[in-house]
Amino acid sequence: MEYIVNNLGSGKELKNVVKSLTGWDPGSEFLSPIPSAVIVYLSIYFIGLICHSMTRLITPRIIRPYILDFIKTATICAYPFGHGIMRKFYGEPGYIFAAVPMAFITLVTLREGDASPLSVWEKYFTKAIPIWKCVLKTVVQIAAGFSAYHLGMNVMSMKLHPMYAERLKAYYDQFCLSDLNVPVYAGFLIEFFAVIYDSWFSSQTFTGKPHIDLIIKIFNGCLLVATGVHLTGMYIHPAMASGLTWGCGDTTHLEHIFIYWVGPMIGTWLGVKLQRKFSIRSKQTAKKGKSENRSKKSNNNNNNNNNNSKDVTESNGQSKKARRRYFNK
Repeated sequence: MEYIVNNLGSGKELKNVVKSLTGWDPGSEFLSPIPSAVIVYLSIYFIGLICHSMTRLITPRIIRPYILDFIKTATICAYPFGHGIMRKFYGEPGYIFAAVPMAFITLVTLREGDASPLSVWEKYFTKAIPIWKCVLKTVVQIAAGFSAYHLGMNVMSMKLHPMYAERLKAYYDQFCLSDLNVPVYAGFLIEFFAVIYDSWFSSQTFTGKPHIDLIIKIFNGCLLVATGVHLTGMYIHPAMASGLTWGCGDTTHLEHIFIYWVGPMIGTWLGVKLQRKFSIRSKQTAKKGKSENRSKKSNNNNNNNNNNSKDVTESNGQSKKARRRYFNK
């Protein structure tokens, strides 16, 4: 992924590829918002998919999980470059309409690897991975978040839309704005409670069908983002928040860490606690659980009956032996 990002340069190579395939000259002719966003989304997705597939084929097993974490996280973190134009021209419904299918396709096709530090922390809090692996995977994802920013900017260098041209100018001027529009304590609480809710909701089973449940969870996450994007950016993703807004505006580094890292980390821990105490079970899942309990009970009854029959036969055998011994005497 880093090799591809670095070799895109100023985007000239990508422009030449697009021009040779479509006959359209990026930079000299602007597109409307939706085609611009689609090209950005698909460019990021296919770069991630190719890197993910190559990693699974050629990398040693010992480092493969961490490279897959990097690629999957960078892909997810780069999608806001497409979200931005959809949100500007079509509002939050436009953002949700684009974000849900892109996240679903990415999570289904790029199956291996963790896409967010939140999922890594959740594994640690449930004792699925040791502390050293949690720290290593988190560091890898931080690097992926910053790489995603440069990947997105290189894709935007095709200048598909005037909005992207303006964003590129700010990028070259090394100017960016913070997404924090509330006091620090309020930003902390917003990201904190959002992560608690999202962590709990994402652990639930609604229909018993994985793909449908995944769509429900992604849609819920997008609704959550839409409700708070104007307050903190509502990232619910520490690596993405740092990759896109680290050092931006008047938000200091300590404030950034407090809001986008400390809050979500504590929120993930509390979310894990809530998962154990409160759960939503679909009717299908409940029926399945009841049938499993019935089968367990029937198996236990059968085992008890078998044990009783064994005891009876053993006792009968012992009584017969006792009688024989008695009569032999």
